[in-house]
Amino acid sequence: MDEEEVELDIDDIDLEDPGEKPKGQNMMAALNKQKLTSKFQALKGKLKHVKLKNEKSSTKEEPQDEKAGAVDQIKKKYGFPISGESSVIKMAESKLNENLKKLQGINIKTTEMQDTAKSFSFMAKQVLRAEQDKQSS
Repeated sequence: MDEEEVELDIDDIDLEDPGEKPKGQNMMAALNKQKLTSKFQALKGKLKHVKLKNEKSSTKEEPQDEKAGAVDQIKKKYGFPISGESSVIKMAESKLNENLKKLQGINIKTTEMQDTAKSFSFMAKQVLRAEQDKQSS
């Protein structure tokens, strides 16, 4: 935060019940409460200050957004791609093309495996026939 940074200490919090305290500690409890209250108020003031800074910066950003919106409207009117949309569309298109290539590769491998399985089946049948012919002869 700023130069007047407020630090809260665990000793600043009083957890004991007021009915159980001896009379000598009432003064200490009051001092702890005052100390805690003053630190809390200082912290609250700093948070308000930071919040005001954030509000000021957000009001500065709004005109830039309006300018960007106007530029996008002009681009859209004349058929040019809007800056944000074109990159998203290009990314989606490239991802789609990648997936298409992967699917085509999978399709080719599947076809090869089917052909291999058919040829293996054909060879197995030939071996079986040959063995049957040997046994019958």
